Amino acid sequence: MRRLARTVAPGAVVLGYHRVADASWDPLGLAVSPRHFAEQVAALKAVCTIVNLGSLAERHAAGDPLERYAALTFDDGYDDFAKTVLPIVESQAVPVTVFVATGFTGKAFWWDEIAASLAPAQVAGDSLEVSRGDGTAWHYEGLGAPEKRAAAVRDLCDRLACADPREIRDVVAQLRSRAGGAAPRPGFGAMSRRELETAARHPLVEIGAHTVSHGCLAKLPESDQRAEISRSKAAIEALPGVAAAVFSYPNGSFSAETPVLLRSLGFACACTSRDGVFNRRTDRFRIPRIWTPNVDAPGFQRWLESWVAGIA
Repeated sequence: MRRLARTVAPGAVVLGYHRVADASWDPLGLAVSPRHFAEQVAALKAVCTIVNLGSLAERHAAGDPLERYAALTFDDGYDDFAKTVLPIVESQAVPVTVFVATGFTGKAFWWDEIAASLAPAQVAGDSLEVSRGDGTAWHYEGLGAPEKRAAAVRDLCDRLACADPREIRDVVAQLRSRAGGAAPRPGFGAMSRRELETAARHPLVEIGAHTVSHGCLAKLPESDQRAEISRSKAAIEALPGVAAAVFSYPNGSFSAETPVLLRSLGFACACTSRDGVFNRRTDRFRIPRIWTPNVDAPGFQRWLESWVAGIA
């Protein structure tokens, strides 16, 4: 079906990434290695013109062809964007868009704290019970096996993605207590204020908003959605020379009101987490993305062939 769609309704590809790092423990599958990322950028350049997301949205608004265009986008604003991604895109002279969850600036993300708490070196015992405020609990067994630990991380993060921040903090505290009271740190987190300022000054970088708390907008009333979006936009526009005009929905979550809010707040487009290409029929506030696997150049080329017509 993908091969048929790419021929009938071709369009641009918006690639999604989170981290570029050599990760020995990556149960959430968020990392692409630096070597693979550099190879992927080179392979993409050979078949597409790479632009930032704002430029792609402008082409769409003008009715210009989108085929053979691509954009590289990064969600969350991890610190390896500053340390690793920037040198690679600079060496290959390609633009990139990063969406920043402003409430985490200089901090670890809660999902990475959960992963760190259940890393092989931290797990004590074969079972885990996570108590909830309503008197129920989540149970995990067989944690002596790495695949069971990884599955527990994924399940916890799926359950908490749209949870109240207080419940998230409580679960993290329970896992910390299980690890003996010391807070297991992932060793990485969001960009610091200084790193964000450096990125903001870089001519190849476009910075977009990703809310403050990285919750699920579809679960919030319109007034809370507005606060999350506008506060995130204001924090980004406090960076030197930045006008935040692009947005990414955290967890891919949005309601019917969210695109309307984004337009009213001055955004030009928004990315979802749904697979697909960005073509003439696409709503600019529902731009699909394809999430890039951690594969080398040949694997990337084979994967990309199912999305971009005429490169096989």
